[in-house]
Amino acid sequence: MGDPSTQYLLIQSDGTKIGFAILCGMGSVDCNIELKRIAMVQPGAGQGQPALHALIDYAFNQMGANRLWLDVLDDNARAQHIYRKMGFREEGRMRQAMWLNGTFRDLILFSMLASEYGAH
Repeated sequence: MGDPSTQYLLIQSDGTKIGFAILCGMGSVDCNIELKRIAMVQPGAGQGQPALHALIDYAFNQMGANRLWLDVLDDNARAQHIYRKMGFREEGRMRQAMWLNGTFRDLILFSMLASEYGAH
């Protein structure tokens, strides 16, 4: 947790802790920030999209990102739908990139560019 290129963020609403996020690549020369993780205390409660919007805004407007990217498991249709809805574009697939529950799983890469953020 001492890596200055990684930020661990607490997501709050009206002073209540509702989730957390991890951003990696802060301060990188190429201005690429990875949304490593976003997790909500109550998934499906309608808090995730506003939290994700705030993270996107933070990455581009406060941290100076040119590109915000993430990966998601290939069978997580709900997350993929939300990322597309928020303006992320699918970039490709990392085949069998993760070993999970005794099997290799594909990860789908998504990204958003600073120039696309304003257009969303």
